[in-house]
Amino acid sequence: MDANTCSPPELFVGIDVSKDKLDVARSDRAAAGSFANDAAGVAALVRSLAEAGAALRVVVVEATGGLERPLLEALLDAGLPAALVHPGRVRHFARALGVKHKNDPVDARVLMDFGRLASPRLAERRSKNQAELDDLVGCRRQLAATRAQQLNRRSSTFSKPALRSIDAVIAALDRQVESLDRRIRELIDADDDFRHLDRLLRSVPGVGPVLSATIVA
Repeated sequence: MDANTCSPPELFVGIDVSKDKLDVARSDRAAAGSFANDAAGVAALVRSLAEAGAALRVVVVEATGGLERPLLEALLDAGLPAALVHPGRVRHFARALGVKHKNDPVDARVLMDFGRLASPRLAERRSKNQAELDDLVGCRRQLAATRAQQLNRRSSTFSKPALRSIDAVIAALDRQVESLDRRIRELIDADDDFRHLDRLLRSVPGVGPVLSATIVA
């Protein structure tokens, strides 16, 4: 090997995700950058990170209730090493570093340092079926919670017109839950991996189709 040839330094990246923008901290730059949180902005960010090649060690993204999913999937589709981390772990890490002031560029730099010092586990690319199952199960969970709220409200309601309205809402929710259950079952039955895992789970006493689908997702 040529003694004059030097490998580029390892690159660690932290990305703070908000609704409208992506704040990016890189270990090879003093100042944080920013990209729009839309399809064009995500594509431009991924291209810029791909240029680092093998020097890129990890891109750390904090879980933000789903806002991070398009970015994370784009990073994984491009074959880049990405890690999705829980906000609680990052908060503990920031306190350990003595970081008190909070803003998006600072958050991005904390995520970058987390990737450099904490060695987070890299995420794996999810299949299209897995992503859809996750969405279906999440939607069903929300509808079931809304139905429970309506049932509780019904038990303390005495107005007949109000009761008719509540019953109509409950009936509509029941139809939507039944429709989701059918789609979830179709998706599981059509995927060999899902179907095998579902059969194993449902062989356990007390595990029904809803719990099994939740675990599979």
